[in-house]
Amino acid sequence: MLDEAALERVSRESEVTTRRMFEKVPSHKVVSLDIDTSAPRPDYHIFEPSGDTRGIVCEVKCVLTGGYVDGRHISEYSLDPGAGSKRGHSELQSSRRINEAIEKALGQYRSLVRDVSKFEGTPFVVALFFDFFGDAFDLISRDMPEYPLLSAVIRVEQSKEIRDFLLQFSADDLQAIIEGRVPVTPPPETEKWALLRNTAAQYPVDKRWFEPCFDR
Repeated sequence: MLDEAALERVSRESEVTTRRMFEKVPSHKVVSLDIDTSAPRPDYHIFEPSGDTRGIVCEVKCVLTGGYVDGRHISEYSLDPGAGSKRGHSELQSSRRINEAIEKALGQYRSLVRDVSKFEGTPFVVALFFDFFGDAFDLISRDMPEYPLLSAVIRVEQSKEIRDFLLQFSADDLQAIIEGRVPVTPPPETEKWALLRNTAAQYPVDKRWFEPCFDR
């Protein structure tokens, strides 16, 4: 199992990535909310000082189930010793943990609104980060009436255009590309938000907060 220090590192890296993504937009200002330790708080308030000062509130959650890949090794920390090799099992486990993460995040949002009334009505989004084995983002429904205060769920999507480009080739073509027998020019690498807006949200969120992005 990963120790607490490693888990904290994964969580902190996810928060830093989220902040960096929002700060790519020059008009955005990102303020940390969780420096207030008197009560549970979401991570960030993102707004436009010279525009929409209400903005959005964002909480970052890591859904860790089967293992973690950091470029050097794979560490398993699921309660199920076989989860790292059973992606289907991990995705089911991840779905449960997504719900747990969303419910915990909503508790932090409710606490913020209760204590700081200016945030009432501010769209609330949850940025999800997954381990290698249990990525279940595509299993999340767009219709979440059980979470009316959740405006959207987002995740960082790396080089979606490259994956879409490669999906047009057969397995034999891909092997030829890998071996250098078929020259191709793939699209450039990108980093965008994948945006899943809750159709049942009480406070809908505008897509412009997540540019560049694509709807899931």
